[in-house]
Amino acid sequence: MRAPLPKAQPGLDRILARQAALTIASAQPALLWQDRFRMVLDSAFREDAVSLEQVAQRLALSPRTLQRRLGEHGTTWRDEVEAVRQEHTMELLRATDLPLRSVAARVGYSDMCALRRAVRRWEGRAPRDIRNEAGVTATPMGADAGN
Repeated sequence: MRAPLPKAQPGLDRILARQAALTIASAQPALLWQDRFRMVLDSAFREDAVSLEQVAQRLALSPRTLQRRLGEHGTTWRDEVEAVRQEHTMELLRATDLPLRSVAARVGYSDMCALRRAVRRWEGRAPRDIRNEAGVTATPMGADAGN
C-alpha cells in the first residue's frame, strides 16, 4: 500500500489524506434507532402527548412493535418514560423558579408529594436541595413551602 503509484503527481497523497480527514471530520453520525426514539419521546413529552400509541405512530410502528424494539434494546416503555420524566424534572428544578406544584403538573405527577418522592428516589435528596445547589430560589407559594 505504501508503494508509490507510477505516474502519480508528487504530493497528491498528502492532498488526498487531508481531504479524507476533512470529510470524516465533517460527517454527521447516523442516528441510532434508540436516539430517534428518545427524540420522538422527548418531543411528545414536551407536547404533553406521551402515550405508547402516539409515540409508536410518530415512529411509524405499531405499539406492540415499539415495545418489542425497546425490549431488544434492554428497556421498556415505562423505563423510558420515567427517564424522560426525570430529565425534565431535574431541568425544571435546576433552571426555573416554578413552584413545585407547577413542576409536578408539567412532568405528569398528580401532586407535589409524588414529585418529592420521585426526586428523592432519583437523587437521594429533596427538590429544595437541588434548587439550592443550582442557585434557584422557588417562587414562594403557601403549599410549596418546604420543597
